[in-house]
Amino acid sequence: MELSYDAQGRACVFRYEVGDFVCLRTSETGEYAMGRLGHWGRVISVARRGPSETYDIQLAGYSESRTSTLQRLTRLTGNRVDPTDRNGVPITLSANEGVRGVDTSMRQKVGGRR
Repeated sequence: MELSYDAQGRACVFRYEVGDFVCLRTSETGEYAMGRLGHWGRVISVARRGPSETYDIQLAGYSESRTSTLQRLTRLTGNRVDPTDRNGVPITLSANEGVRGVDTSMRQKVGGRR
């Protein structure tokens, strides 16, 4: 994932990458909604369309059993998910994450291929 910093120097996720672990921030809504608050898994694809991105999340084997009928969620935007560790525990990004404060518009890449 790549981190960015707001004007107050707080860290936030700028972009997720394939292999990152995330959880749903809110339940999906609508006729075909399947994802629920707290579902978590691994990002399996990133689609970039202009300035926005959508993510496909693999749930089977993580918050759902490997044989679950709910295998993955598709086309989620970054504001619908939060970062987690490999066990699905949410990660809190502190203001001191990385090299904050040098330039509030800067970005930092964290982690690596998993």
